[in-house]
Amino acid sequence: MYGCATGRQAVQFKTIQIQDYAGTVYLPPLHSTLTLNIGDRMIATRRVAVLPSITVKSDTTSDARYNDKWILQTAIPSGQYTLIATDGAGGNYFRQPQGLIGRYIAADGKSTNSERPKHYGGIFISASGQAFTYVLWEGYTEPTMLTPAEHIALEKGTIEVDLPGEHLQKELIYLGLSQSTIVLRYREYWRGVAKPEFTLDVRYDLSQGRSIGYKDARFEIESADNTSIRFRTSAHLK
Repeated sequence: MYGCATGRQAVQFKTIQIQDYAGTVYLPPLHSTLTLNIGDRMIATRRVAVLPSITVKSDTTSDARYNDKWILQTAIPSGQYTLIATDGAGGNYFRQPQGLIGRYIAADGKSTNSERPKHYGGIFISASGQAFTYVLWEGYTEPTMLTPAEHIALEKGTIEVDLPGEHLQKELIYLGLSQSTIVLRYREYWRGVAKPEFTLDVRYDLSQGRSIGYKDARFEIESADNTSIRFRTSAHLK
């Protein structure tokens, strides 16, 4: 079935490529001073895709005229919606993994169709910032219904998504102090895998200096004991 809705716009639907949003996330921010406990990550680096997202703040619905007889009412649950496509002109399509669930309501308001259509739409934000709901029926490659939805309370953000074949993370963990020597653990591991790919404990004698580093990381130790460490990072792991 093909429906059309008031406010429908002729827009393109271009599925994004995750690799286009690839980037490296570095923690902590450079030149910030932190105090961490034993077992905490001091420095971390990970390769991910950082996708735009929106968060719907409260559950709501959106009504669109399906035909002369029926209105399609779509439930819009609260939560985070991830970018899946663009219109090539600054507009973005967002959705949740399960899609959206709708129901048909008679245009005269007197009856409800028991059929509950499942579609794979979500929320479209135009280049000018206007919000719409869109319907992408199973089997279709482009949205068939686009309905103004300025009533949706939402906020913009980002979400990290794994990159195929690029799940490696690197980190340094504080393990404690023995006399004047601090112990750090360097490890590399794949996202979502508990067992590290590579682990190495390294030791630094603070009596020989408090500016230390491992690989590309550089940091200044302000204080350390067997409960916590205070440091400032000047260069990240690469």
